[in-house]
Amino acid sequence: MKHIPSIALFLLLSIDLLIAQGETKLKDAPISDEVSDARFVGVDYLTPVKPYPAEYRRVYDNKLRRLFKMEKVFELRMLVRPSFKPEYVVSLENEEEGIFQSPKDKMILRFSKGDKNIWYSINNGESKEGLVTVTTKSVEFPKILAKRVKTIWDRMLYRTRYGGGGGGLDGTVYEFSTWCIYGEVWSPRGRQSPTLFIELGDSLIAYVESDVKSRDVAEKEIEKSLLVLEKYLNKHYPDATK
Repeated sequence: MKHIPSIALFLLLSIDLLIAQGETKLKDAPISDEVSDARFVGVDYLTPVKPYPAEYRRVYDNKLRRLFKMEKVFELRMLVRPSFKPEYVVSLENEEEGIFQSPKDKMILRFSKGDKNIWYSINNGESKEGLVTVTTKSVEFPKILAKRVKTIWDRMLYRTRYGGGGGGLDGTVYEFSTWCIYGEVWSPRGRQSPTLFIELGDSLIAYVESDVKSRDVAEKEIEKSLLVLEKYLNKHYPDATK
């Protein structure tokens, strides 16, 4: 009987060691396309953009849209609003005959970014707004690939719904849109559709910023992002055709 406490202590230490090893493996394990860790589970859709923002937001929104020239007709767009870093936007446009109606086989992919945070240029504690300089780069984009991107863009936006979107004082808001359809997500976590959607938008930005010699590689990255998101949506939402 005198050996029972020692055995019990040995078992407890062994269990603690196994738990610690399991936590280390979970922490170090890469995040796959599947959501398997409860820490990363979040909303798997976009939430609606508020149509009537508070007064303090209207000044910011107006300046944001003016600096980024967001009144232009566009086919699809991703607007990114970090809490502290500069805002930026990528959009697919057709400057001549409207949405996908030009006989040309190219469209315009445009990326614009401020040199500082627009929100803090307004809310700077001074009587005068700070100056923000926006740089813009535009490149031609193949229409065939543009149509594939537009299809997945529509599919994600048509799944926009209320509930559970969250939000916070810090973080980043990603707003996606086509003409007259808007949805957003705040700092998504894990390998769910909003994160994959952001990666697709980032691949469009990479295409704009790439040089001519590496544009084929950038195009393949867009196709890869498309396939990953398509595969995810087909598996988890097979009945959602759009």
